[in-house]
Amino acid sequence: MENKTVSILPDKRVSFAPNHAVLLQLVPPFFKRVYGLREVFSSDGLETVLKYEISITYKKTIAQNLRIFEIERVSPLYINDCLPETVAEQLALQTGSVFYPLQIHADFSGSYVSVANIEIIQQRWKTVKESILEYFTGEETENYLTQMEKVINDEDRIDNAIRKDLVIRTFFAGLYKSYQQDLELTEDLYFPLVGDSSPLAFSVRQTVNPLYNDSDQLEIRHEGVSIDERSAADLIRQDDFATMRYENEAIPKVEASYKARYALNAVTKSIEALEVYWEINLQLTESVSISMYELSDADRQSEELLANASVTKEKEDSSPGGFSKFMKTLFG
Repeated sequence: MENKTVSILPDKRVSFAPNHAVLLQLVPPFFKRVYGLREVFSSDGLETVLKYEISITYKKTIAQNLRIFEIERVSPLYINDCLPETVAEQLALQTGSVFYPLQIHADFSGSYVSVANIEIIQQRWKTVKESILEYFTGEETENYLTQMEKVINDEDRIDNAIRKDLVIRTFFAGLYKSYQQDLELTEDLYFPLVGDSSPLAFSVRQTVNPLYNDSDQLEIRHEGVSIDERSAADLIRQDDFATMRYENEAIPKVEASYKARYALNAVTKSIEALEVYWEINLQLTESVSISMYELSDADRQSEELLANASVTKEKEDSSPGGFSKFMKTLFG
């Protein structure tokens, strides 16, 4: 017999903040989530699958309306269900460890802003480099470390490396905002899909389901197409501008698509699951997908009670002054 999920919410209609906004209800020190993560890179039918687990912890709210989150890798990385085997894979894993634990600034919409612990990352590098040189030697290692050191010694390059991380871009995606009365809006979003070239521009329709799903989650869906001016040839050359199309306007713009589904906790609006997919036509059709599912099963009673208190206060104080007071209480 098929098991069916039974909703525990008495009313399936989503409870929104004023102006049909979705707001993240964070109450430190309770917020910490562990996610299973799967990334799939596909080109011409060949797939590379990465699997690992990460934890994401809300640390505190600071001035300038910013929050600090800490991201940590909490499991081994598997590549096609195997631990890293080649020297290149192992070097990438070991050098990449210098960034973790990673602390980032996010604004109240949930969008990534900047790296919060750059100095600590730079201080770690000496220890990480010494550890690598104990096990790896040769020209390949020296070249890899030299390139990495250029990144570590430049704050802008550290920030750019994290900003172009698709997992960071996917999780800190600016979900928390007003979706207007229609529960739908269209915005331009940018994704770093091709090497070192600047992110691709997409026009993205974002919709919120007015009803909780069968798992009592709020669902937000994205669907978009590329509006980038560059051609496939520009992107293969990793150009930031439409160089080839400026020379020949007959060359078509690159074709790419994007879809995403976010499932949020009904009370706190924290992400419980996400599924994101991009497809881009270069010389071959290539795709990237990211899936994250919450693994932690912590007791959230205190967190949700406090978050519920904020929601109740929000409904009682619907005047501008009351909402301003609610925002101050909610975000610290």
